Amino acid sequence: MAKIEKQEKEKAGFLQWLFIIIIPLVFAVTLTGIILTVAGVNVLDHAKNVANHIPGISSVIETEEEVKQATAKKRVEDNKEQVEAAVANKDEEIETLKSNLTEKEREIDELTQELAKLSSQLEEQNNTNEEVQQNILEDVSASFEGMDPEEAAPIISNLEVATAIRVLKNVPSEERGLILGAMEPEQAATFTTALLADE
Repeated sequence: MAKIEKQEKEKAGFLQWLFIIIIPLVFAVTLTGIILTVAGVNVLDHAKNVANHIPGISSVIETEEEVKQATAKKRVEDNKEQVEAAVANKDEEIETLKSNLTEKEREIDELTQELAKLSSQLEEQNNTNEEVQQNILEDVSASFEGMDPEEAAPIISNLEVATAIRVLKNVPSEERGLILGAMEPEQAATFTTALLADE
């Protein structure tokens, strides 16, 4: 029984301390903090500075400077991540552009080869066309060689001047003179002047 009474007294002693000293002390500190804050004193910063010098509490409490440093460090890390992401994106774009460039260069090479091939074919075709035209011109000129100059003159007079000159150039000189002699003088003069200019 004595033990029970002793335990009850200890409990009563703790509760007495709680109600008599601790609660009024907390109330007084709170009231003082409110009054100082209203008076313009930054109680929280002062409390943090004081708590920062206490060995066990200093690791838990962050000062304004530590918060600024942590914020600045986080910004630097965020910026670093953004820069790394941007660099990675640019690297991907560069690889894509290099791939596109290689593809375009290959297409250019193919088109250049195709152009060279087509140019060669066109040149051959032009040579063939010139040969065919020359053969036709020689055949037409040969047909005028056997004609009577009075019959050939009106036909050649009705041709375009350039065509008539080409035909007359392929006719032997003697027959050409006879054909020009069978034409009207003005027409013969025009063709003769064109023949001289063409040579």
